[in-house]
Amino acid sequence: MYRITIIFFSILFFAACQKKVNTTQSSTSTTQQEEAKPVLVSNTDEFREKGETTDETPVLDHPHSVDVIAFGSCNKTSLPMPMWGPILQTNPDLWIWLGDNIYGDSDDEAVLTQKYNTLKSNIGYQKLTKICPIIGTWDDHDYGDNDGNKHFTGKEASKAAFMKFFNTPSDSPIRDREGIYQSYTFGQGKKQVKVIILDTRTFRDKVVRGPLNKVYIPDPEADILGETQWKWFEEELKNSTAPITLVVNGTQVISRFHPFEKWGNYPTSRRKLFKLIKTHRPSGVILLSGDRHHAEVSKVNIPDMKHPLYEFTSSGLTHTRKYPKPEANKFRVGKKINDLNFGTIKIDWDASPLKVTLQIKGVKNNIIESHELEIPE
Repeated sequence: MYRITIIFFSILFFAACQKKVNTTQSSTSTTQQEEAKPVLVSNTDEFREKGETTDETPVLDHPHSVDVIAFGSCNKTSLPMPMWGPILQTNPDLWIWLGDNIYGDSDDEAVLTQKYNTLKSNIGYQKLTKICPIIGTWDDHDYGDNDGNKHFTGKEASKAAFMKFFNTPSDSPIRDREGIYQSYTFGQGKKQVKVIILDTRTFRDKVVRGPLNKVYIPDPEADILGETQWKWFEEELKNSTAPITLVVNGTQVISRFHPFEKWGNYPTSRRKLFKLIKTHRPSGVILLSGDRHHAEVSKVNIPDMKHPLYEFTSSGLTHTRKYPKPEANKFRVGKKINDLNFGTIKIDWDASPLKVTLQIKGVKNNIIESHELEIPE
């Protein structure tokens, strides 16, 4: 019996060793085949060689230049998501979420996470995560509360779900501050793009609606960013040396005549934003926003700026207004687009002066609107 037991365990030991050898050989073969391939470690990470980093590596800078930036908002996971195909066709170097990335509308982290997981399980979106970094902000529905503000009690749960979705590293600055504002620099030297992402929900004061049609009443005493974020934002503008600076948030800034959520409901904050841009004059500054269930490009002239300030509003990816109405916006350049859409920014780094093309694109990757902007040195 003793000899039988010894033989039995000897056979098991030999089999285990052989399996380890085979596994090692297979792994070595795979490594040799893939050693030259860059991989996307997480959906906000940079392309690096295998073994250089982990999902816990903080990602604040991306050394590779970006020529095509794509972005969008208003993505309801209970609806068909037809835009990932045309978005992939643009072969973007960066994707930016402009808010309402899901329609969570809940203070329950599990509910929000489940809806984020539905988005992450979409094959088209999975392909996008493998070809470019993904960054972004939130708006009210992924914040968890329709037209939500700083009084929303579920905002910590919302932030936890947000960080899971974006694979936020454990030592990211976002984890040590209230809110989800952040900044990134892409590219090197004269081919840099700085992306400043604002949080316009966590610190937003409440503004009231009037009795007539429940229209918001602009409140000059109300603030949208909060003191700490304002200071951070000013430093980001002041220290930007990139030829192009994108300021991202979920709420429309320039247009102020419609009755919905807008920076115009916070007139003091809106003026302060313009003043900071005028004071620090970051190169090639462009505003990006979502929320509105239509797309449009707006333009305003700010004294002492080398070029007009453009705002590109892109919304939505899965739905727009069923019965769209005309809407006054004296700052609009081109048309108000009521079809499903996403936005792209194409940068011609070799042009002199630097040329940026803003494009509103549709479900067939067709160009619906196109506007060119020159960035003087």
